Amino acid sequence: MKFSELSKPSSYTLSCALDQFVMAALHLQMAVVCWQSPQKAGIHALACMPERVGSNSDLSQKDGFLLSPFATPQSAEWYPADFMYEEQGLGSWSFDDLVVDEATRTRFEEAINQKSIGNWHGLNAKNHNYYASREEYEDLVAKSVIEIEKHTFLKCVTSRAALHPLPVGFNTIEAFKKLAAAYPKAFVCLVSSPKHGTWLCATPETLISTDEKGIFRTMALAGTQAKNNFQHEKDVPWKQKEIEEQALVSRYIINCFKKIRLREFEEIGPRTRFAGNLAHLCSEFVVDMNKTNFQELPRVMLELLHPTSAVCGMPKEAALGFLNQHEKHDRRLYSGYLGAVTEHSTHLFVMLRCVQLLEHGLIFYAGGGIVADSDPTKEWEETLHKMNTLLSVLDKF
Repeated sequence: MKFSELSKPSSYTLSCALDQFVMAALHLQMAVVCWQSPQKAGIHALACMPERVGSNSDLSQKDGFLLSPFATPQSAEWYPADFMYEEQGLGSWSFDDLVVDEATRTRFEEAINQKSIGNWHGLNAKNHNYYASREEYEDLVAKSVIEIEKHTFLKCVTSRAALHPLPVGFNTIEAFKKLAAAYPKAFVCLVSSPKHGTWLCATPETLISTDEKGIFRTMALAGTQAKNNFQHEKDVPWKQKEIEEQALVSRYIINCFKKIRLREFEEIGPRTRFAGNLAHLCSEFVVDMNKTNFQELPRVMLELLHPTSAVCGMPKEAALGFLNQHEKHDRRLYSGYLGAVTEHSTHLFVMLRCVQLLEHGLIFYAGGGIVADSDPTKEWEETLHKMNTLLSVLDKF
């Protein structure tokens, strides 16, 4: 059964709750992904057999989920949709009958019916991350500004990690559902992988997107401030620092188009976009792949864009070299990308507003774009606002 055909009737579609589906898959030591997408209503999930997890970042495989860490696209993991789940009112699951043998299907069904309990991947892994103090992070921002003044780069995106105690009564699946309810316009995801561990995210930023009509989209999302009491996006004022930061990201995308000699694109924006407790500046870029006769555009742009200037800097090589030298924590999946790939559509998102789950704590990640006018104190405060996007939801159980 194809991922893209999941909404069609199937003689082997069976009903269950999301937590039963996920726990059954983890009980059988499978990789699991759950998500809510702005492009399609409802909660979706897939599970794949561990031997079927593969490496792929060229979008050649279909009907599954792609996950890549920051700055290492060669480490992207591909999760084929061996078992699929959709929840639109009553949840139901099905399987790929070309791959899943009868014995595996029976074991999966028995695990669901018996309400088996599985273990989340990576919760007991040793925590080797580094948590910068306020003074250390502000010093990193100040160093970035000095390098900008020396013309080492135009922009650098610094980040930090912070450890928060696991809230009393924390439930991972309920946490995912809370985020999905709180941020219906974001891409909300829960992933549990033997390689990467267990993560939650609620990201507003599309990396690349294609639909069944052959329309390609990407966006420049940068410039951040607290939403405060503004009710309408058109009323939010912007300072020169944020406008410049967003313009650099837009310029980077346009330069990628120039590299591949693509001139037929539409730029929409910049416009203010609310995302949780934050406001961003966003420009969208649209290409008709049929009119341009460029069906390889998603693969080509994925290679050119990741990591984008919105999460790394500009020029990319100089900014990345600085970050590798001065950022002491491992970003892991933070500012990587993730999303579903089907026969007729691709929706990949930048992994922002994310948290890594450990047995006794949550690691939050956040950063900000540094330009010549950046103020270290304000940049620290911006990371607090960004981390609070998830913490404000996950801290209530």
